Amino acid sequence: MILPAQYYPLLRGEACPRSGECRLVAAVLDDAIQCYRKYRRANDVRKQRLFREAERWIMKAGGDDLPFSFEYICAVLGIEPEYIRRGLRQWQGTDGAATGRPGTLPLS
Repeated sequence: MILPAQYYPLLRGEACPRSGECRLVAAVLDDAIQCYRKYRRANDVRKQRLFREAERWIMKAGGDDLPFSFEYICAVLGIEPEYIRRGLRQWQGTDGAATGRPGTLPLS
């Protein structure tokens, strides 16, 4: 599991020497993860689209090295992309109910 205490320093740019870039890419990653988690079972067409876009962006494995590809963002933040993917699949497999403390994402 990745705990908020481990994840939020990335969002504040504390875990990366290029803090401006890190805060930006961490915000992109955070938004995608939030859309994936919040809108997975949405009934609203717009929210369903947000989920599908986030899911495609996160789950697309490949050699994308574009500045805002999932793999690039993970590389900047020092996160293994498959670690995040596996955690989200595991979370989805638990019917969306995260295990552990509230606000934690099972990523192990």
